[in-house]
Amino acid sequence: YFAAAVEAEQEFAQYASEGREIRVQRLDLDRQAYARLREHLLWNVQPENKEYLYDYYQDNCSTRVRDALDLALQGVLADQFKTQPAGQNYRSHTRRSTQSDRDYYLGLVAGLGMPVDRSISRWEEQFLPAALAESMAVARLATGEPLVIEDRVLLPGLVAEPPPLPGRTWPFYLAVSLGLLVVAGFVARRGYSRGLARAWLLVSGTLGFALLAIWALTDHVMAYPNLNLLLFQPLAVLGVFSRCRRLVAMLMLLTTTGALVVASLSEIQYLADTVALAGPLNIALVVWLLRRVPNRQPPGTGIVDRAAY
Repeated sequence: YFAAAVEAEQEFAQYASEGREIRVQRLDLDRQAYARLREHLLWNVQPENKEYLYDYYQDNCSTRVRDALDLALQGVLADQFKTQPAGQNYRSHTRRSTQSDRDYYLGLVAGLGMPVDRSISRWEEQFLPAALAESMAVARLATGEPLVIEDRVLLPGLVAEPPPLPGRTWPFYLAVSLGLLVVAGFVARRGYSRGLARAWLLVSGTLGFALLAIWALTDHVMAYPNLNLLLFQPLAVLGVFSRCRRLVAMLMLLTTTGALVVASLSEIQYLADTVALAGPLNIALVVWLLRRVPNRQPPGTGIVDRAAY
């Protein structure tokens, strides 16, 4: 990502066009703190310094403001907020902020790994602009005086605020999964069961490989380790081969059961939504695979059970 300096009116016009709220906080900085802040901000927008590796939780537009202010105040903010526990962790904040967009939400729930389920401090919670603003409103200077001396809404927002806590979303994805199974049952009666089974094997396996690639090949540290690999098994693609069906069936049964256990212990990693969606599909696939395991014929009979293939 990159940092840039633009006129305030231009930035505010962009926010207004998007219906976003503009909240202004005036800070009580002495001359030395102001000089440090100004110098740091000017350094950040220089061509050789402006680009940085964006991290949604640890290095974003909100944490950069937090860190700049903390630098100007010589660590006063970090001292106050790093020891205070946050009300919610990264996962909960992400879920409540995105659950209105079901597809985007599901992608984040599936792609984010165990690191976003750990407890965080109020300092880390300031990756959200709203959390940063609320923290600054109660922050104190080294002298004990309030940091913020004026706090007002310059432009009310038109975008609906997310709920304070994430809701129960897994029933919706369970209904989607069961609906897909009902449709698959009607389609299977027309002789397309093998095509449906192979489609889910390929989809599940491909998603598993994508999760592994994020883990092994990218810098998205919040995406690994990811226990959604229990549901989206990379080795599932081997199930398209008849001789591997029993192995794949047993593996998927074991890992799906493991995911269900993890989902009941949400402090490890939140899996309720992905278990609700992929769990029934995986179990149905296991049943289909086991029913079509090739029969082993006695040596020398020369008989091949074509129906098994």
